[in-house]
Amino acid sequence: MKKYLLMTVSIVLVAALAIAGTVAYLTDTDEEINVMTIGNVQIDLIEQQRNEDGTALEDFEQNKLLMPIVGSAQGEKDSFGMPVAKNYVDKIVSVENTGANDAYVRVIVAVPAALEESITSAATNALHWNLGNKYIPEGENAIPATQYSWKGVETVEIDGVDYNLYVFTYGGILAAGDTTTAAFVGFYLDSKVDFDGTNYTLGDTVINYDFSNGIKIPVYAQAVQASGFDTADEAFTASGLPTNPWA
Repeated sequence: MKKYLLMTVSIVLVAALAIAGTVAYLTDTDEEINVMTIGNVQIDLIEQQRNEDGTALEDFEQNKLLMPIVGSAQGEKDSFGMPVAKNYVDKIVSVENTGANDAYVRVIVAVPAALEESITSAATNALHWNLGNKYIPEGENAIPATQYSWKGVETVEIDGVDYNLYVFTYGGILAAGDTTTAAFVGFYLDSKVDFDGTNYTLGDTVINYDFSNGIKIPVYAQAVQASGFDTADEAFTASGLPTNPWA
């Protein structure tokens, strides 16, 4: 009986070892490396002007001499559809999508508040800006009419000066590699702006602005991925990007 029990135990142990060995040989592992392309949103803010003879567009140059307009910005236009009035200053602003993905785009412009009595009516303003839908695009060089909507949002302080902020939102999705139409195209001083030797005035009103450092008009562009959002407003709200990027 003892011999039988020992033999039985030995057989069981051998069987257990054999099973363990078999399981080890049948073990398998597998790994898949999933490659995903990372999306990105990149933009380039473009500021242009007409060249000296009015035949092509070139990069915008700083330190423009700003004088009261002679003529009307709503009057005669050239082949670009731009005003030919004297002392009109080009500032043709658009945005290029240089990234890999479609995007929603907006442009934020800051205009010195002292030069604008009203952000909704330009009639009493010393400084006027010309929207892309305020000119008639004609000719082979014509700049397409704007596809931006705009609104005045708030008055803020930038470097100690009060500015009115305007948000121009591009109407639709800007595909990768494409460029928007112009958000706006220029600025000009009202023809009634004058200098009495001490103060700059608009009619009988003194303009409460320090012109010694010129007029600075900051422009800022923002973009948000279009994927996952139905509208630009929805995308920018979700992004948390501020309408006052200078805060």
